[in-house]
Amino acid sequence: GYGHGLHQIALLCEQNKNIDWLCVAQLSEALSLENITKPILVLGYSDVSPESAVGKNIHFMVDHLEYARTLNTFGKKHSYQFNVHIKIDTGLSRMGVLAGEALDFVKQLQHLEYITITGIYSHFAASDSNPTFTKKQFELYDQTIAQLHENNIFPPHLHMSNTASVATIAYPQQFNYFRVGLGIYGLGQD
Repeated sequence: GYGHGLHQIALLCEQNKNIDWLCVAQLSEALSLENITKPILVLGYSDVSPESAVGKNIHFMVDHLEYARTLNTFGKKHSYQFNVHIKIDTGLSRMGVLAGEALDFVKQLQHLEYITITGIYSHFAASDSNPTFTKKQFELYDQTIAQLHENNIFPPHLHMSNTASVATIAYPQQFNYFRVGLGIYGLGQD
């Protein structure tokens, strides 16, 4: 909630028919939102055991095979399918599978019986200040998605745009989800 109160903002999002998902940084935040029925995507690594998310409508960011295997182990233990969104590093260099390694990574995940790939995403590094680099990031993401499609891999949720992203306007046909963090507070580009 960017200091506005996680629970208060989540409740407002839950009540708003125009919001389909919530995103949080940590699994502990997702677990604390007990009255939320919309899916929640954890954008960071689990700060508590992923086992505590079994049976909940929580999706996980995955960018390492070891992390996916951990989820798979818990899934097998509980006969539970973990939903994951694969983070692709297109230039932010904060987290993510390198774009050139994404296809191989996805193919490895497809062999994990208790993992379902429900999304592919990335994040713009400087969409509010560097349109040239933003365009390069988008092209790299788009090439990655095209490569997946060529291999009959069609994750249902594709997202890259953030509040400051000019791509929200410039490339809306390429995405079916938009992450508007600060935008829900009325903050955006100057």
